[in-house]
Amino acid sequence: MELGKLQTGDKGVQEIADALHAEHRTTQSLVAETILKGLLRWATECRDGKRTDLRNERAVKKTLALLETPDDRPDGDDQHLFMYTC
Repeated sequence: MELGKLQTGDKGVQEIADALHAEHRTTQSLVAETILKGLLRWATECRDGKRTDLRNERAVKKTLALLETPDDRPDGDDQHLFMYTC
């Protein structure tokens, strides 16, 4: 995956939204789940591996605040991010 080719800002956001709209509803759910789990894993690995600095620290902290495992679940449990319901 080449993240450097993804547009940033509103154009990139719309590009992702348009790509999701073009897919089957099941695929939409699975891709949304994969994106959220990927963001959570990235932020957790950054925090735990001390891979943060002033350039990504805020993104890591905000991602963890939004997606981190609730306190009543074991560390690393991402069951709360499952999106496919059928």
